[in-house]
Amino acid sequence: SIGRVTVSKTVGWGFESLPTCSLPGVIMRKIQQYVKESIEELKKVTWPTWEELKGSTLVVMLFSVIMGLYIAGLDVGFSWIIDKIMGRG
Repeated sequence: SIGRVTVSKTVGWGFESLPTCSLPGVIMRKIQQYVKESIEELKKVTWPTWEELKGSTLVVMLFSVIMGLYIAGLDVGFSWIIDKIMGRG
């Protein structure tokens, strides 16, 4: 019988062997379905224009610089306070 695996414990006892595992085929079908659905979803995306992308990038960069300066200022300020408390400054 094609597609059946014999098990030494059941051979000759009247038990029918189970079909072979088709796990690789199942995994491949799931991967194909995932890729197909992902492509369909990407077709629905509203992509930003070049001008919108440049504007958003500028906003993010500006915000990052401002936050970096703010955190650096806090660091310097707290270091100065700790130095005064510890008597090093």
